[in-house]
Amino acid sequence: MVVLVLGFIGVFEITTGPVLFVYNAEIMSDKGFSVASGILWFLMWVIAVTTPFFVDAVGSDKVGIIFISYGAVTVLGTLFVFAFMKETKGKT
Repeated sequence: MVVLVLGFIGVFEITTGPVLFVYNAEIMSDKGFSVASGILWFLMWVIAVTTPFFVDAVGSDKVGIIFISYGAVTVLGTLFVFAFMKETKGKT
């Protein structure tokens, strides 16, 4: 389980996780950035709160299913980023 958690954190940190703070700061107003940051923190809280319930539901021997589902959602989010987020390089 520790390996899966570290894998999730590692993949999150090298994909869109930290990029959202930089991207939002560049294209949004202060109010929009604060709302987006609040939503991001709320969703991270949802993951932290729901994980123990999911572990109890599927059993500790099948905990990989939970992280595969979280990974699938991360892949969908990455596809969303590539499809809808604008490039900001070289723009004011």
